Amino acid sequence: MRRLIGVLFLAAAASVRAQNVGNVEQLPGPKQILADFSKTADQAPAPVPAPPPPTANPAPLTQKDLMAMSRDKLDALYQTLPAGPIPDGDSKGRATLSAGSGFGAGSEKVLGVFWQGKIFHRIDAQNGELVNKILGAPAIKAKVYYDKSLLDGEDSIILDYSCVPDLVIHNIRDEIRMAAPGIYFGYAYFKGPFGWSKKPLIFALDFNK
Repeated sequence: MRRLIGVLFLAAAASVRAQNVGNVEQLPGPKQILADFSKTADQAPAPVPAPPPPTANPAPLTQKDLMAMSRDKLDALYQTLPAGPIPDGDSKGRATLSAGSGFGAGSEKVLGVFWQGKIFHRIDAQNGELVNKILGAPAIKAKVYYDKSLLDGEDSIILDYSCVPDLVIHNIRDEIRMAAPGIYFGYAYFKGPFGWSKKPLIFALDFNK
C-alpha cells in the first residue's frame, strides 16, 4: 500500500513538472516581443500635424502696381473692389491708354504732361465735387456721386462731367473704386455716336501724402 501511494505521488509530481515546463516553453521570446511591439506601434494613431504658420497679409496695392497690370487683370480686380468712401483732398494721378504694356508706359508719359490728378471736395457721404489738375493748374470741374458701373453694373463712385458746357468734356464720365487705403483706380469713358467707349482710359489716384 505504501508503495502504491509513493508511485502515485511520484506520478503527480512528474505531471506538475511537465506542465510547468510547458508553460515556460509558451512564454514569448525576444522576437515575439519585438513583433508585438511593432504591431502595437503600427496601430497607434498618427500624430496630429502642427497647424501651418500664419501667412502675412499682402502689401497694399500702389499706383505702380496698378499701372503694371494688364487691362484684363485690372477689369477682374475692379469687379472685386468696393466703391469705398467718396475721396476728399488732393491726389496724384497717373493715366494710361493701355496698362501693362510698352505702349501704355509711353502713353502714360504723354498724358502725365497734361494731367496730374484730381482735387476732391466731399460735400457729404453721398456727394462731392472735384477739379482736375491740368498743366499744374486747377481746371475742369465734375460732380461726384454713387451710381452703377458701366463695367459690371455694381456701385462705383461716378465723376460726372455733363455739367461742363464743352461739347467734348460734356460726354466724359469717370468711375472709380478703392483698391487700397488712399488708392483709387478706374476708367474714363467717352460717349460717342455709338454709345460709351469700349476701351476707356485707365487712371489711378493716390491720396496718400
